[in-house]
Amino acid sequence: MRQLCIALLLASVLATTGSIITHAQDWKIRERFLPPSAGASEEFRRILSQTPAPDVTAAVARVPKSMEEWQASIKEQASKDDAAAIELAHTLNVRILEENIGGVTIHRLDPRRLTPDHKTHLFVYIHGGDFVRGKGIGGTIEGIGIAASAGIRVISIDYRMPPEFPAPTAMNDIMTVWQELVKRTPPASIILGGTSAGANLALVAALRMKDLDLALPGALFLGAPQVFLDKKGDSQYLMEGVDRNTVTWDAEPAAALSLYVGTMRYEDPYISPLYGNFQGFPPTYLITGTRDMMLSDTALIHRKLRRAGVEADLNVYEGQSRGDYAVAFETPEAQEHLKELNAFMTRHLE
Repeated sequence: MRQLCIALLLASVLATTGSIITHAQDWKIRERFLPPSAGASEEFRRILSQTPAPDVTAAVARVPKSMEEWQASIKEQASKDDAAAIELAHTLNVRILEENIGGVTIHRLDPRRLTPDHKTHLFVYIHGGDFVRGKGIGGTIEGIGIAASAGIRVISIDYRMPPEFPAPTAMNDIMTVWQELVKRTPPASIILGGTSAGANLALVAALRMKDLDLALPGALFLGAPQVFLDKKGDSQYLMEGVDRNTVTWDAEPAAALSLYVGTMRYEDPYISPLYGNFQGFPPTYLITGTRDMMLSDTALIHRKLRRAGVEADLNVYEGQSRGDYAVAFETPEAQEHLKELNAFMTRHLE
């Protein structure tokens, strides 16, 4: 029965993926040329100049069309990401240890040395991947970079994902790990966060903590956060064919998010945290780029946090697509971001 429900959901997703609904008040924007960003570093401009223009049609065609295709695609990507993570950990002298906390797989990422400022601190990292990718060691790549650059211990949560495990499974797995970790580490000494789907889940977990009257983390990290999971923001339209990593919302993001949401409502704050109440939230570090499909999400959540009186540090980088600060790791932009994030953690963690 479960397999039948998933198959029917996939059919519904594929029927709508790539479809465009227009309205009389919509603007039609002419075709334009987009050069490499003049305000970006020379190193990042070189990357942009060597990157072909994103192909929207090809991105839509690559969307898996069945449960078997999703599983094969996820497995293939995980194999590549695992190899990349192991190589990066070796290069940066970060030890990866797989453990189990409350039935949930986690990866401890221990840098070669802890910096004095972070000896008692912990970064709880939640990987991205449109809620369907990032399983295993491959989901630790950004966390490895943070561990090495800041000299901080990182725990990366390998939460369960669709197609087999839709929401709220990921939130529940994160909460299981969190409630065990705070038995040994004070919440005020922990920063919680991740990129894209990981940032969404960090917000969702913090909202859940608040609803349960649990102590919140000392800080949050939101990288290119997905804060509403349907197509509403300007950037989801304007960055189509511009964001070199996401390409178009109407390809894998829309399909994967439909699998993730399952029977829950898109407007549920545990799905789209933009609709949550952020009174009393901890200081929050946000990062996005001017070509990021999630630029609108980041702008909207930043304003909502500020309206709630939350200290929110917004960092916007010229020419960056979704997650480029983690993908183009050796660029000046990425290194500057890591220094900014480290300083933010030092200021706010106890």
